[in-house]
Amino acid sequence: MIMTLAGIELRYLVDKISEQVQDYYISNIYGITKDSILFKLHHTEKSDLFMMISTFGVWLTKVKIDQMEPNRLLKRLRSDLLRLKLKK
Repeated sequence: MIMTLAGIELRYLVDKISEQVQDYYISNIYGITKDSILFKLHHTEKSDLFMMISTFGVWLTKVKIDQMEPNRLLKRLRSDLLRLKLKK
């Protein structure tokens, strides 16, 4: 059973993730599946994080996930977003 998030729940998740990744840099981007992207986030004073964005949701992890299938957006995302600093 797939559950949807209410607007207030989604807002809470976005705010919490935004707090945790503030001032990190995108150091690499991996295509995991055709519908999911893994961002490696680097900070000069904190541990590296991975942020998974997929059609199932968004979450932070410390585990790198291996690619399962090609992602056509990967090249474009890397050219546009690598070395980008995340702000609020």
